[in-house]
Amino acid sequence: MMRPEDSDRRISALNAIVFDMDGTIADSRTGIFASIDSLLRQLGHTPDPGFDLAFVLGPPAEAWMGKVLGHYGDDRCQQGVALYRAHQKEGGLFLSTLYPGIAELLGKLGERGVDTYVATAKRTEAAQQILSHFGLESFFKRVYGSTPDGKNGDKVALIAKVVEANRLNPRNTGLLGDRMYDMEAARINGLVALGALWGYGTETELSEHGASSCFAAPHDLMAEFI
Repeated sequence: MMRPEDSDRRISALNAIVFDMDGTIADSRTGIFASIDSLLRQLGHTPDPGFDLAFVLGPPAEAWMGKVLGHYGDDRCQQGVALYRAHQKEGGLFLSTLYPGIAELLGKLGERGVDTYVATAKRTEAAQQILSHFGLESFFKRVYGSTPDGKNGDKVALIAKVVEANRLNPRNTGLLGDRMYDMEAARINGLVALGALWGYGTETELSEHGASSCFAAPHDLMAEFI
């Protein structure tokens, strides 16, 4: 097990950080829930306000659509995903809110020469639109997301692609994310797993799935590079 002092030393020595999108860069909960509400109504269902949708925050729509529709006795997953994507494209994407301190963190990392990337379950085009909406696109060397044919939906494989495509040294590369999928992808690929506690996951979830360190807010991580 990595000792805390070893973890801290590795964080300060990172020369690249891969950012998750939802729950790390932006709070997209409102837009995601609005798109689910829309697709359910279009399929003839009355959304159940007591149905906890927290499980949809993180994975791609294909991974959770069956559970969402199953609650209503519906198995039209492919149609549900298409309706969800359409609502996101029509405006659901832009209901996201940028987390306070993210722009400052990216600026500080840039000053320190740390390369930054995005790896998300969102479609690449959608992620790029959100970054452009918030004026953040120039901070990232490249954005990696899923594709219409379903490729890159698995976070482990997506991170492996980022590492290989950019010839990153895993030991000097961090993955900043807010859910267990991010921590597992970092651990399996040998990256330093950085937990974003301002997102949707808990410290217990992140720590149990491999987080080297967890941070309550972006400025806490930024302090490692000052």
